[in-house]
Amino acid sequence: MSKRIQIGLHIGFWLFIVGFPLLVQALYAPEITKPWRIHSIYHTSFTMVSFYFSFFLLSPYILKNKALLTNIFFFLGGATLMMIMKVSGFHILNPMLDNFYDQTKLLKLPYVIGDGVNNTVIMGVAVLIRVTQNYYKEKAQKNEMLAQQQHTELALLKAQINPHFFINTLNNIYSLVYKKSDDAPAALLKLSEIMRYMLYESKTDTVPLEKELLHLENYLELEKLRVTNPHFVSFKTKGDINGRMVPPLLLLSFVENAFKHGKRQVDGPGVIIRLRCGMDDLEFTVINYTLDSQQVNKQNEGIGLQNVMRRLELLYPDCHELEITHIKNQYKVSLLLTCEPQKIEDSEN
Repeated sequence: MSKRIQIGLHIGFWLFIVGFPLLVQALYAPEITKPWRIHSIYHTSFTMVSFYFSFFLLSPYILKNKALLTNIFFFLGGATLMMIMKVSGFHILNPMLDNFYDQTKLLKLPYVIGDGVNNTVIMGVAVLIRVTQNYYKEKAQKNEMLAQQQHTELALLKAQINPHFFINTLNNIYSLVYKKSDDAPAALLKLSEIMRYMLYESKTDTVPLEKELLHLENYLELEKLRVTNPHFVSFKTKGDINGRMVPPLLLLSFVENAFKHGKRQVDGPGVIIRLRCGMDDLEFTVINYTLDSQQVNKQNEGIGLQNVMRRLELLYPDCHELEITHIKNQYKVSLLLTCEPQKIEDSEN
């Protein structure tokens, strides 16, 4: 809401508070004397002064000072000051109104106390409004800062994934070229498709799952060139993947980790990948074989795995389960996602 609208609402509100009683008096109680009308205007106008005195002068001090008792005494002192000013105003107006107040009980102690309580309540409402506004303003600022921090952090995590992947892939292609393998051109073509995906597709917060799986298959084709076992990779999917969105490069880290640290000389599949798409969840499992416990420790501490765990905390707070198990020489990573990825908007949007 713009400041002009806010100012207009304030002016309209107080014009209504002051003018409505006068309108009612003019229509239904024309016998009310002029001094009473002036008193009504003065009373309402001073309520407005008390409100803004509390809102603009008392409230900032109360917000800065965290001592409760000090704030209470400061507030009550301000309320007392306003009542002294109000009563003094009555005395100033009295000669102008033909000593109207001498004919009433407006300056008697019971009235002054009652009026003071009402005035104090108005001032308390002003402080409450200002404190509430300040709370939501600070909350919005903190949320904006958190969103910006998370946005930046995710960008850095993605930036760490890309070089890590390309170093491994270029090493693979170098090995093929060194051996003068006929598979080198195909590998370069796959690498080109992977680079295109990373440059143009992975810049968004989420991508269609089918595109992410196509990217994963391209990666697997490159890795297959490094092993002699044609059945080294077992990759199967189950369920409907159409319309499902996932963060880009999220699943790749688990597979890359399996190839980097896994045992390659095995009789059957050395890397087993399973993906299941349910109605409300997605489960992704990667299994590989390891040589020894030291190798498992390295796999657990890999940069790629650390990054993906952090991304999961940011994108799937309280709705993901990541389970890592090692039984004998089998290393298994199982990821369960039970909600859509959280979108972290740029604070400028």
